[in-house]
Amino acid sequence: MKFINQLPIENELSGCMNEVVDMNANVTPLYQNLWANLANVGLSDLTQLTIAAQKEFRNRGVNFLTKGANSYFLPVGTQEPVSIDPIPRILYHHDWEILKRGIKQRARVFNLFLHDLFAKRQTIVPEEVIRSSAFYKPEYTGWQDPDCIYVTIYGSDIVLIDRTEFIILEDNLANPAGSVYALAMRDLTKRYFPALLTNYDVLPLYEFAEALKTVHLDLCRNVENPLIVYVTRGPGGVDFYESIYLSQKTDFVLVDPEDLLIEGDGTIYLNTLDGSRKKVDLIYSHLSAYFRLTHELPKAVQTKKVRAVNLYSTFILSDKGIFPYVPEMIRHYLGQEPIIGQPKTFLLSDIKFRNHVFQNLNRFVIKRRHGWGGRNVLIGREASRKVVSDWLAQVEDNPIQFIAQEVVDFTRHVRLCEPHQTLQETASDLRVFAIMGRDTYVPTEILTRCARDNKGIVNVSSGGAIKDTWIVR
Repeated sequence: MKFINQLPIENELSGCMNEVVDMNANVTPLYQNLWANLANVGLSDLTQLTIAAQKEFRNRGVNFLTKGANSYFLPVGTQEPVSIDPIPRILYHHDWEILKRGIKQRARVFNLFLHDLFAKRQTIVPEEVIRSSAFYKPEYTGWQDPDCIYVTIYGSDIVLIDRTEFIILEDNLANPAGSVYALAMRDLTKRYFPALLTNYDVLPLYEFAEALKTVHLDLCRNVENPLIVYVTRGPGGVDFYESIYLSQKTDFVLVDPEDLLIEGDGTIYLNTLDGSRKKVDLIYSHLSAYFRLTHELPKAVQTKKVRAVNLYSTFILSDKGIFPYVPEMIRHYLGQEPIIGQPKTFLLSDIKFRNHVFQNLNRFVIKRRHGWGGRNVLIGREASRKVVSDWLAQVEDNPIQFIAQEVVDFTRHVRLCEPHQTLQETASDLRVFAIMGRDTYVPTEILTRCARDNKGIVNVSSGGAIKDTWIVR
């Protein structure tokens, strides 16, 4: 253990660039005020405050799916309270502006690609990759939205290298969660850890829900008093807490799939508690493949009696096999070079790339194309021989379902180690959101996730914790 300006760091620094403490064990300029604030509070008191804040999360039902699938009701033990870490991630405002431009650029191409895909005229992604996607269903395609809007929410998983360059590791367009957790974490900071904010001018949050409402009302601009329903996966859904909050803030009606009735002509009605029915104008879907309505909605949408966004067919953009082609989408649709880079990513159906990856596993991460939550990931340099052998057998059995990404040595952060009342180095990433309609919004609700051990998996569903993220002026 070593002490840096009175505060103990328990584990040795990894050698990767650390955003908080530099290679000479000096606190970096952006974090010097925070380090002084931490010393003033004391790690003992900070630990007690964190325990109290974590208890509040549990009592408020801020949970996340940790095992199993997104069925309507889940057995006890499949959800746990979201873990928190009180030490914030801090970004300079000028870095945020670069990041925002890059996310907005990337977000703009996704609906353009889907428009061409559903019209069966896209030429960027090989047909073999499209048809082998777990999310591709030919019967779900065939309709053309009048505004070219099929998906309205995008979450990007981003890391920082050398404190100066952002890199996108994954695109998430299958109803990515996290914006409300960012809000909840900011609320905890203000009430439990206000002393940490001393000498910082932090941008406020509360943009996400307003942008969500604006985009979807615009899609119904030709309807007077439109009925927009937010179709949830129910109490067992990975994002049920988030669904309740957003439906309240947007005035979307939160409904179960069974609350909706589809008529033969494609008109959809909401069955209300008083026995009456109301015509639905727009469906904001948060359903997975496990629900019957998921497979009925595309046909109804094609009748043009109702509009819907975030249908299961749009999840193909979350397929990791599509990810390598996004830079070309940006060049094709926008005539621009990508503002934010991404790691070299290979489809393992190509035997040349597959052999190269197998021979250099310490340099690669292998992912199943439709995996989520940090699961179905092999970090070659961290895995045992037995695990590697099992993975390689799976890849050889069905190579088109796997991709490999070059390992990115991204910056580290620090977290509070509650049992020992010390600080520890941790891996962390950023989830930045975009709301996409005729206009694109990138709200300040950024979620920082950090690992709970010395490994590189930060996903909340795999045991990671969340941090407040400050954009400072």
